[in-house]
Amino acid sequence: MNKDIFLGNIKDEKAKDKSPNCFLGAWYHKVFSSRDKWLGIEGTITLPKVTIKRFKEHKNLDTPSIYMGGMAKYESDVGLSFMCGYIIENGERIISPNGIVFRPFWRYITDGETDTGAYDFQNERFYSASNLTPNKSVSNCYAHYSPEFTEFYYLPGDKIRIQVFYPKQDYMQLKITVIEKSKFKESIEMRKINKWKDPIDFESPVFSSPEDNITNQKSFKRVNAIDQSGNEGKPTINTKTKVEDADWESVYLYRNIENKVVKVPFNNQRGSMMNCPDINGFSYTEIDDKTGGSKLSILPERVFE
Repeated sequence: MNKDIFLGNIKDEKAKDKSPNCFLGAWYHKVFSSRDKWLGIEGTITLPKVTIKRFKEHKNLDTPSIYMGGMAKYESDVGLSFMCGYIIENGERIISPNGIVFRPFWRYITDGETDTGAYDFQNERFYSASNLTPNKSVSNCYAHYSPEFTEFYYLPGDKIRIQVFYPKQDYMQLKITVIEKSKFKESIEMRKINKWKDPIDFESPVFSSPEDNITNQKSFKRVNAIDQSGNEGKPTINTKTKVEDADWESVYLYRNIENKVVKVPFNNQRGSMMNCPDINGFSYTEIDDKTGGSKLSILPERVFE
């Protein structure tokens, strides 16, 4: 999906929206677009270092995530979450009790096809999807790829491109392109001692994300977050967990201009920003006007020092 970059003025482009009040229950930095004739979003990022400090027994209660997505008829969150993975312990291959790698996920809200179900390797279904609201007319679904495939383990220092777009009417897709494998010592050692494969490109199945057939307009977003287990909608919990040096090299929105789909910088003129619940828990550079790029760390402990 190579596209030319467009830096000119866009006729009839809508102004960015005001930021709403924070949604409680997580630490997150979010940049979102106006609701307009956008077709998708892509971002090139070097994945951040993760230090988790909040656990219950061996399971992490803080879960870093990096994702895109947006709002058409309903909302979607699509990208990477810091999940468990297979490790080698005492010569045996076991699933880790806590999050250790970034793995692909896609959360989608739909009044259409849910695609729910478990893994079915025999029929080449390598992901599972569950409906979190099974008794409602609109389904809130969550899917992730099987941890069996270590080539889809992405680690701090990996440089990747994330694309979220509509390959066909009412269906969204996630693509991840590996640009450079991590040179961080810790990431190199993790791959070696656990016999993980080198990271490769990932492509999700298409999944239902109904479009607004009245306006045919969408909003897209990029989010860096520390999600907190069982805490959605509740006051955000103080934590010493930190996510450092996420480097968004570039972020672009897709748009059809003069019958050609191009990339336009997702910069300050187009993006509304949220730093929740407290801006003092974040460190970031100004968004570059020409590339949409920005460097970011989530440092909640600074709020409570």
